[in-house]
Amino acid sequence: MTLSIAQNIAGAIDDAGRGNFELGFRDLCTAIDQSAKKHLGKEFGEGNAYKQFLDEHIWIVELMAFPGWDLLESKFGNYPINGKHKTYHTPSFSEIIYHAIRCELSHGDGIATNIKWVESVHVKNVGREYLELPFQVFWGLVAIAVFAKCNSDERIHKSYWLDIAGNKLQIDDFFGQLDTMKRIYERRILRGADGLPLKIVMILSQGHDYPITIEVAEH
Repeated sequence: MTLSIAQNIAGAIDDAGRGNFELGFRDLCTAIDQSAKKHLGKEFGEGNAYKQFLDEHIWIVELMAFPGWDLLESKFGNYPINGKHKTYHTPSFSEIIYHAIRCELSHGDGIATNIKWVESVHVKNVGREYLELPFQVFWGLVAIAVFAKCNSDERIHKSYWLDIAGNKLQIDDFFGQLDTMKRIYERRILRGADGLPLKIVMILSQGHDYPITIEVAEH
């Protein structure tokens, strides 16, 4: 029997609570897969659907894990990825999530070993083909699966909750409530005089190997 999106989210949170983020990511990536197909249609190419779904909702991960970053426009040239059909020389954040996490969990031996998970809120590129990412990425992806409008019909036990920018939200009450998440996002985002969001775009060229750390302060 195929587990529902809500059941996979619950499994991911349970595994994370036991300290096993790799198993948690396995369930979570399945929930994202299911959500992408539900949102875009099963006839859309699996990988393309997954990455497009993430791109459309990546601002949620920005809010949860990278305040002040523009993840949609950033490129990680220090972290090339050899995909099934092509090489991504300067992958986007969504391409990293799909190929280095989702696909490695599904078809490999686990999350790519050149990704290290840390507690602090920062991205650290230590030389070539290596990334440190905050654990909050996990919770940002959980929030995408919860708040995506396509999942408004999902239900989960009342004991599951998420901390969104200091707001403790019971998940069962917020499935599909993307507009609520947008309101929280709007209260947190900084905008310039032109009304556009003030975000950092990081473009690392192919082969970049100079150590760089970008700390992100809450605002």
